[in-house]
Amino acid sequence: MLAATQDSMMWQVEEKFAMLVGAICHDLDHPGVNNAFLINTRDVRALRYNDASVLENVHVATLYQLVGESPETNVFQYLEEDLSAWTRVRKIIVSIIMHTDMIHHFSMVRLQHRPCPPLCPPLCSPSCRRRASPHWRV
Repeated sequence: MLAATQDSMMWQVEEKFAMLVGAICHDLDHPGVNNAFLINTRDVRALRYNDASVLENVHVATLYQLVGESPETNVFQYLEEDLSAWTRVRKIIVSIIMHTDMIHHFSMVRLQHRPCPPLCPPLCSPSCRRRASPHWRV
């Protein structure tokens, strides 16, 4: 039981660390223009990343290039012996940064605001419109 608790606590630490790094680096090496501009001007970065989430790919690549340059910049040192932890953290960071591409914004907002089932359970999401409505009684 203790091992399971320690593992879940470690995951929470790794997850928090990944979110912090992702948040700090989500605009790393930003050129001050948007993806559409880079694509329309046939910028080398747009060509490199095949016009897909160009800036977000640049941000992630720049992060891992900086980290690999020297031990002083390697914020992932403590993960180097645990490949699965390193992979989990990298996956979270990449996901966080890639989701900052505004092309995904409206689909993500729609997911957050999808309607609850007809018989909304009492423990439904706090953002549920039916729960917030004065007409909804549990």
